Amino acid sequence: MKVRQVLRRRTRVDFVYAARKPLRIDTNLRSGDNIQGLVNSLGTQFLSLLLLAIPVASIAWTITHEDLFREPRDYCKRMSESRAELWQRKFFYVFTCEYCFSHYVAAAFLVITRFKLVYPDWRGFLVSLFALVWVSNVYMAIFANLRLDVHHERLEIKSKDMDIQSKAEQNHISRAA
Repeated sequence: MKVRQVLRRRTRVDFVYAARKPLRIDTNLRSGDNIQGLVNSLGTQFLSLLLLAIPVASIAWTITHEDLFREPRDYCKRMSESRAELWQRKFFYVFTCEYCFSHYVAAAFLVITRFKLVYPDWRGFLVSLFALVWVSNVYMAIFANLRLDVHHERLEIKSKDMDIQSKAEQNHISRAA
């Protein structure tokens, strides 16, 4: 029992070995604690970062690009261009820019999930905020490129269909004459 308490105090990692209870890793490490507990949880933190960035990117993209929010977005765009006060223009601009809006969505997700990256205190929130924004913006850039490719392919298909239709009409007219 003494050895387990000493090990727990040194690494701050609480492993539950009971068959019915899942493995739990406590990531409340301080700067003077053993680095082994931090290394064990970095993989979990990185995976959590990748997973949390998906809904952040989804929400930010949907509000700033999709037709579902077109009217509020158009209103915000008009207000961001026509307001006299700087802070009012910037407030309305946030809802038209996916990068800007993703900061606020990421901050909301960090408040809800209390996710911290690398550090167990306020620094962990700060690091995770900017990491989450970065990863979600990478996801949005990948999605935008995929959408552009799909749009380009649809345009190519339409142009080929129009060429085929015009050739078919020309053949029909030449046969009729």
